[in-house]
Amino acid sequence: MSHYRANLTDNLIKQQVSAGFNRFRDPRYPLVLRMHASRKTGSWFLVDFKSDNWHKVGTWPVFSCKKMLELVPDLMAKHQLDLPVITNQFETVSELLAWFSSRQEADKTISEKRRINIKSTIETHLIPKLGQCELATFSNVECENHLIWPMQNDDYALSSIRHHFQLLKRAFDQAEKTELIERNPLKDTTFKSFIQTAIKPKKARLSIGNEPELALSLLKPNTMAEMMCWFMLLHGTRIGETRQLKWEFIDTNHNLITLPEEITKTTEHVIPLTDHALKTLIDWHKRSLKTNRSKYIFPAKKRGPISESDASKLVNQVSNKKWSAHDLRKFCRGRWLIIGIDSVVAELLLNHKLTDLQQTYLQEDPTPIKREALARWADHLHAVKTQYETKTEARSYDFNALN
Repeated sequence: MSHYRANLTDNLIKQQVSAGFNRFRDPRYPLVLRMHASRKTGSWFLVDFKSDNWHKVGTWPVFSCKKMLELVPDLMAKHQLDLPVITNQFETVSELLAWFSSRQEADKTISEKRRINIKSTIETHLIPKLGQCELATFSNVECENHLIWPMQNDDYALSSIRHHFQLLKRAFDQAEKTELIERNPLKDTTFKSFIQTAIKPKKARLSIGNEPELALSLLKPNTMAEMMCWFMLLHGTRIGETRQLKWEFIDTNHNLITLPEEITKTTEHVIPLTDHALKTLIDWHKRSLKTNRSKYIFPAKKRGPISESDASKLVNQVSNKKWSAHDLRKFCRGRWLIIGIDSVVAELLLNHKLTDLQQTYLQEDPTPIKREALARWADHLHAVKTQYETKTEARSYDFNALN
C-alpha cells in the first residue's frame, strides 16, 4: 500500500491517487484517508496510533479535506472523553433520505411494490417538505411544522400522515445504526408525540349482508375478473399473491397450491384445495389453453402475470368499485370467525406471522386443519348460494326503493 504524507487538500489527493497512492496522512492531525478499491472514494479515520485504534469518521469526497480538518478538534475531544466518534455524513435531511431511498431500492429482500412505495413517499412527500432542513439542527419542532401539520391542513388522513412519519423515522433509525449520523433526533419520538387521537381502522365495506351476492356471483366464475375474485374469496389471499399464481404451483396429487416466499409478504404459503376449488382450476386451465399458453393463471396480454393495477381494475369490474381485494380478505377473516374457524387457523390461512405463543402450540403440520377449515368455508358459501337460488319466499322489503 503506497502512503502519502502531506498537508492534505482535495486537489492534492486527486493528483496523488492518479499517481498510485491509496493512503494519505496529514502530519498535523491523527487523521488518515484510505482510498477504496474504486479510487474514486475513500474513508477518513481518526487514529489513536499508540493503541492502534482506528475510528471511521467520514467518507471522502462527501467530507472534503477542509470540512474534515475543521471537525478533527471536536472528534479528538470526544475520543478523549470516551464518547462515540461519529460525524454526520449528511448536511440536510434531503441527503439522508436520498441515501435511504437508494439503500431500500437495492434491498432485494423487500418486494418490488414496497420499494416503489418507499421511493414515491420519499420523493413526493418527505423530500419536498423536509429536504431543506439542516440535519444538525433537525428536531421534533421542524418535523411537526414542516410535515405533520401541513399534511393535516391538506386534509390527509391521519393513517397516511402516520405512514409518512414512520418511514421518516425508519430512515433516521437506519442512518444511526449504520453510524452515518452523530445523533438521531427522532430516536424517542413516536407519532403520538404529535397527535394523540387514536386512528380508527378503516370501516369494512363487506359484511354478512353481502355474502349471498358474493356466493351467487363468484362460485361459478366465467371471466378472468370473476376467477381472480373467486380465488381470493375461497382462500383469503392477497391480490399481489393471487395475480402472480402459476399453474406449476398446483399439486394435483395432494390437492395443494404452494405460494413461494418471493410472491408473499411473509413466508411460503401452502393452501389446501377443496375438490370444488381444484375442479374449478382445472376447468379454467382447459379454457385458458384455447387462447394462451401462459404459465400464469392470470396472465398479462403480452407476457408475465397481470399487473397490480390491472388486477385492481378486474376487481373493480366485479365489485362495481364498491369493495376492494383487501375488503374481500377482511370479509373472509370475519366470516371465518363467525362460522367457527379457530383464530390461529384463520391466521395461518391468511399467512400472517404467528406469535411465539401461538407457534408453541402448533408443533405439527397445519395442512390438515387448514384443509378442514377451507372445506367448511366452501361448504358454507355453497349452502348460502343454494339457499338463495331455491328461496321462494319474499325477499326483505326495501323501504329506500323509489319504485
